[in-house]
Amino acid sequence: MNVVMLGTYDIQLYSRGRILMKGLQKNNVSVRTCLPKGKLKYVYILRALFKKDSDIIIVNGKIVLFLAWFFKWWHRKIIVWDTFISDYDTLVLDRRRIPETSFFARLIWWSDKVGPSLASISFLDTLAQILFFKEHFGTDESTFRVVHVGSDEDFFTPENENINKKIIVHFHGTFIPLQGVETIVRAAKSIEKEKDIHLRLIGKGQEYKKCIDLAKELNVQNVEFDSGMGMDYLRKKIVESSFCLGIFGTSEKAKNVVPHKVYDALASKKAVITMKCKGMKEVLTHKKNAWLIPPNDPKALADAILLLSKNKKLRDQIARNGYELFKEKYCTKEIGKELLKVIEEGMRIHESKKWF
Repeated sequence: MNVVMLGTYDIQLYSRGRILMKGLQKNNVSVRTCLPKGKLKYVYILRALFKKDSDIIIVNGKIVLFLAWFFKWWHRKIIVWDTFISDYDTLVLDRRRIPETSFFARLIWWSDKVGPSLASISFLDTLAQILFFKEHFGTDESTFRVVHVGSDEDFFTPENENINKKIIVHFHGTFIPLQGVETIVRAAKSIEKEKDIHLRLIGKGQEYKKCIDLAKELNVQNVEFDSGMGMDYLRKKIVESSFCLGIFGTSEKAKNVVPHKVYDALASKKAVITMKCKGMKEVLTHKKNAWLIPPNDPKALADAILLLSKNKKLRDQIARNGYELFKEKYCTKEIGKELLKVIEEGMRIHESKKWF
């Protein structure tokens, strides 16, 4: 089987694409990538479509999807769409970058609705995401399959335990509303009398300044904001930590996803505290391999941080169970198996419809 992955992302920075590629390769699938940049990027995408070196294309991005569909009469390849997110959910409902009543919001809604019909088969990362597409766009559930996000064990892997005397609570992210970083700041304030607990918030993004301002307003003394990023840097900081935090937002998207940071914690054999929601409950079990709390609940988060900080036995048990879960289901090879099943099903659908 020969697969080409088409998109305009940087595979070293875009974890989803890198994990999918490595997963297929670990399942003995020949994978070629075409991920061009610059003004002529879509010209290179078209050239890759017309080459005869593959029968299956995994596309990322709506423009790439449209080009693959529009020229299917020529290239005759099976199109597998890595949908990953709803642009309408992300830009309009979650981040609120685009007004819900605007023309662009309606255009994005339409593109989410039509997108799945252009591919032989599509995939998302949770069943909750699939149900979102059904409820908001009327998409037939049979259009989608699940391929979990997972983590890249070449970057995130168990290393020597944190030997700091202080408890270091780790978070990394892009400070988007979905992540609920304000909840973390407010929780930190309520436990700042615990001098041996330190929260480190790594990254920068949409609500970074808002969170900095909140920390100043509350005069929070136990939080460090660190804008450094990069995979090696994150791995180092996770290794230094005692346990990790996931997401705590209240948006629909927050309820439906399991983000990379959660899988990264599992892969690093670190206990993780994150919100209890539809997406998380598909993957995690409270008290067994994660600690799940209600969204946007600073008190519940503070209580969970205190509990795991003071109960090393429980913390280590959750970390071990989480790591075993990761190895069993969410390492790159297992994610590759999920994707391979989707590709094989896409081939069967393609044949049954006899499009060409």
